[in-house]
Amino acid sequence: MMRAISPLPSSCDLGRTSDPARATCPGGIAVSGGGRVCRTARTLGNVTADLETSSDDRPTRWRAFRAGLERRPTLYLGYRIMVAVVGVAVLAVGVLAIPYPGPGWAIVFAGLGILATEFAWARKALGWLRDRYRQLMDWYSRQGRAVQVAGAVGTAALVVATLWILGTFGLVGSWIGVEWEWLRSPLQR
Repeated sequence: MMRAISPLPSSCDLGRTSDPARATCPGGIAVSGGGRVCRTARTLGNVTADLETSSDDRPTRWRAFRAGLERRPTLYLGYRIMVAVVGVAVLAVGVLAIPYPGPGWAIVFAGLGILATEFAWARKALGWLRDRYRQLMDWYSRQGRAVQVAGAVGTAALVVATLWILGTFGLVGSWIGVEWEWLRSPLQR
């Protein structure tokens, strides 16, 4: 919802458009909203007061949809359950994909982002995890080549071990006719 800031100055140019949201005032001052309201940016010396509305004040289709859901408790509960199921599924796939080449952490952040749309704990966890991830990557990038190579070798070893435990090597070996016992997963013996 737009807050009234000041009456529309007579110097504003409404003649070029019938839409007040597209009208302009001198100095690039924009007129916005459904009423006759002028949003201004005034400069006093080196101090600028920008009188814009926040994005929370503007109605959107998404907010209207969410408001409609919240008015229906049963439907809203079903929606929250659906968000939880989808978010946890994406998060689980991301956690499984972390050691592999590709977007494992991005999938984790996406899963937490989905959960964060409905749950405050997920919003907090997403912020915390994002901060820790950035700290870890900053630390890792400051390390010497030996630590970076050791990290890459450790990640590769983790990927190979996971693929072996899940039986991937035995499966691919059976496709090409190689039936070595050590290729089989210990879970399949």
